[in-house]
Amino acid sequence: MITQGINFLVAFLLMLYLVPEDFGKFAMVFVIVRFFQIIREAGFTVAIIQKKELTQSSLSTAFWFQILLAVFIGGLLFYSGSLFNIFYEETVLNQISFWLSVDFIIGSFGLVPTALLRKELKFKALFKIHLVAVIISSTVGIGMALGGMGYLSLVGKILSWTVITSFGNFFFIQWKPQFQFSIKELRSLLRLGLPDTGNYILWYLTMNTDDFFIGRIIGASSLGYYNRAYNIMLLPLINISSVLQSVLFSTWSKIQDDKSRINRMYLLVSGIIALIACPAMTLLAVFSEPIISVMFGANWLPMATTLSILSIIGIFQSVSALLGVIYIVFDKNSLAFKINLIASTFTIALIIWSVYIFRSIEITALVYGVTFLIRLFPTYYFASKTMGIPTERLISPIIFPFIFSIITGVFGWFLFQILPFETLLLRLIFSLFSSSLLYFIFCWIFKIPPFMDLLNAIKQYRIEIKK
Repeated sequence: MITQGINFLVAFLLMLYLVPEDFGKFAMVFVIVRFFQIIREAGFTVAIIQKKELTQSSLSTAFWFQILLAVFIGGLLFYSGSLFNIFYEETVLNQISFWLSVDFIIGSFGLVPTALLRKELKFKALFKIHLVAVIISSTVGIGMALGGMGYLSLVGKILSWTVITSFGNFFFIQWKPQFQFSIKELRSLLRLGLPDTGNYILWYLTMNTDDFFIGRIIGASSLGYYNRAYNIMLLPLINISSVLQSVLFSTWSKIQDDKSRINRMYLLVSGIIALIACPAMTLLAVFSEPIISVMFGANWLPMATTLSILSIIGIFQSVSALLGVIYIVFDKNSLAFKINLIASTFTIALIIWSVYIFRSIEITALVYGVTFLIRLFPTYYFASKTMGIPTERLISPIIFPFIFSIITGVFGWFLFQILPFETLLLRLIFSLFSSSLLYFIFCWIFKIPPFMDLLNAIKQYRIEIKK
């Protein structure tokens, strides 16, 4: 949470010192590089965490295979800078491509150590590494932005992060690679990892096709607005769901035979995610324009409507994030792949159509949101079958937080309109505080399970502290 808080502060500062076009140019290249990062990983993190018996041969094979693959793909990126310029009709993308290819290769050295730290549940060590990395990389990024280096400050930030995390992981793990390579071990790792890689690729294409075609058809500035709106929407997802995904995947993999225990943990955790994400995302959607005006300035106001649309979708994206872990832990990757293949094909086609026909980031966000909601139906249905519980039980922790969030969001909007304060900041703070207070009053009066679970957890924590 601390590192994500720093990241938010740094993102805020960078939006003050950089223009939307800087973020757009960086995103044009990074959307491709991130895709190749999924291929470079080859699903080995999942394979290493899930595999009960690991040998030095299997770990070394994974290490050297990922480095060889990274050098090959990184070389392609290195020599493809001019192609990025031609495709997007820009002139500076070759510089971004060069440095991101270096970052791509360096990042491959830390993949196996990171997987081992997660497998051994050494999250305290990972936290220390990430904290140091985020402080140094943030300093580099802001320093370069203040120095007028524009889009290169985003490159410097990510490159310094990768160097520190990749090599820092070796310091905390009691393992060193040896010069061993086994085709048999490689096949075993790929057999476990490739289904997850396929699902991840489909997920990534669905989530990032909009970025790719907005950059190509509408331009760098529009992509900058869209990319920043999407990243702001992702904050609760990153702060809550993604952290829990990492922890719970490692934990559930160790107890994968105890389905009832995993089901109880899922319902508890998804309820708490909904309890926090629903009001946060709803209020962000309702107050997107004043929040942008106060925090980022009038220069970023064109992304307000897009942020509102994406924030509503962010509610469902946050609460459904753990379903992917369920499919992996219960060895249902092939089923998840089939669902994602059909849903992704439908989503990608509609997004491409919307960008070409309407050339509007607002409509693109709306199309993305509608297709995401549609794909939730089969995802929840088959997840409930996998877990052996009714679908309505699976979604029950979400219902009351969502309803109360909508009510308090409407209340907050009306309150914001009638408040007599002339200062926008005061009206915003008072409206946000009043809406949040009303939300938690509703939760307390109706004693909704996630809220009561959270109160009980806090009570137990205080008792432990006193001891």
